[in-house]
Amino acid sequence: MPHLNYLWRPKFRGRPLLIAGFPGIASVGKITLEQLIRSLKAELFLELYSEYLPEWAVKREDGVLGGIGANFYYSCPEGVELILLTSDAQAITPYGQYMLTEQILEIAQEMGVQSVITAAAYVLAARERREKVVGAATTEGATERLRRLGVEILEGGVIVGMNGLLPCLSQLRGMEGICLLGTTRGGLVDVEAAKAVLRVLAKMINVKISLENMDERFSLPPFIQFEFPREESEYIR
Repeated sequence: MPHLNYLWRPKFRGRPLLIAGFPGIASVGKITLEQLIRSLKAELFLELYSEYLPEWAVKREDGVLGGIGANFYYSCPEGVELILLTSDAQAITPYGQYMLTEQILEIAQEMGVQSVITAAAYVLAARERREKVVGAATTEGATERLRRLGVEILEGGVIVGMNGLLPCLSQLRGMEGICLLGTTRGGLVDVEAAKAVLRVLAKMINVKISLENMDERFSLPPFIQFEFPREESEYIR
């Protein structure tokens, strides 16, 4: 059973947006969320500890030992209510990814979330050329909004992991799902891909997002990194 540790409870005035990003290829999703949290001065209000996350004890920056959890932050820039979600790891099995995603969406539904937006990476094959950000959505309306923002719509491929599952499964609970993917050549860190996602996201939600000091901050990221195999075919995470 998941353990929910509420530090405080936001009082939502309307239906908030949930924006999430988890570690994956080039850390695009994780970097995007870390910068959002920093730029929007979001406050941590909920820690979700799940049996589907890795059994790691991690030493934090303050020297305190803690477990891996999914952390929910609240921010309301320019009157836009946001729930920002990230973690230091994804669930470690396919079954666990489905179960943790459902745990997260149940919380989101209880909070009245109307849309779920995730950040991820799209790995370019050799000689492949695409826009800096590609995307996918669960509704025609959301797809058209992405087109108007200059986002290239995915017409094939697979979005692997929770960055794809969250928007996909959100539609089963009456929420709109969107995934923004920064194009990358892979590796551990691609800050430019995260910046591209943040620029689109800022236009999408009509909120100013600072990109200041991202290169310095994420050159040696403090969070856990994973490197995934390169493939010539479309590979997305």
